[in-house]
Amino acid sequence: MKNIIKSEFLRLKKDKLCRIIFFFFLIAGSVLSLETQTQVYGGENVLWSISMVLLAVQFFLYIYVSYICGTDFRDKTCNYQIMAGHTRAEVYFGKAIMFISAAAILSAVLSSVYIFTIILSSGGWGDTVKISDMLIRMVLFFFCIIRIICVLIFMTFIFKNQYAVVITGFISNFLFNIYADTNERNYYILGILNIKELCKFDFWTSFGMNGDRHFVYDIALSSELITGTIFSSVIVSGAALILGYAFFKYDDMH
Repeated sequence: MKNIIKSEFLRLKKDKLCRIIFFFFLIAGSVLSLETQTQVYGGENVLWSISMVLLAVQFFLYIYVSYICGTDFRDKTCNYQIMAGHTRAEVYFGKAIMFISAAAILSAVLSSVYIFTIILSSGGWGDTVKISDMLIRMVLFFFCIIRIICVLIFMTFIFKNQYAVVITGFISNFLFNIYADTNERNYYILGILNIKELCKFDFWTSFGMNGDRHFVYDIALSSELITGTIFSSVIVSGAALILGYAFFKYDDMH
């Protein structure tokens, strides 16, 4: 498995299209982040625009994960690795570990750049939104991102077609977001809906002596949402990887 992980790392490192996909989302997302300034302080702007930031990250994942995983089926890399003496478990989990690591790290970099762009362009974080509460949300967002990556890997091993995975990802995102907008309660089992739930917050409007409008925020998360996000992410991620291997183990690879 160590050799599989090493070979996949070198492949991703040399792949020019991987870099093009990443830098496209890095630049485009950063530019769009500059256009989301609606409040005075950076913390407020991050809070109001976090759903768009995570939507951009999800779009990146649909394209990136399906490409790096689907390329192996197009080039018959999996076949050659099995013919070279590697077991299917070594091939599958070696690739899965590398793909999850690469996609998770790049997603963290993208979201961090987007958020820092918003903060810096706003002149600082401010004191209207607690950083600690926002950090808790970011950690939970990361659990959801890992879940989405694992599901995309599962889908790619099932479809063996990167384009089918991309199309399915975009369509499901569109449909689930419509569902989330029309239903008050969402379900933790789906990463897309879980992210939408984590993006919600309460706020009130107050006015100063000069008629200035100010927002008061309550972004603390319930213990139910925190535990539900963590447990559902772990369970769904594990189930997706196990089911993906179960399919790959008996696949004829033709």
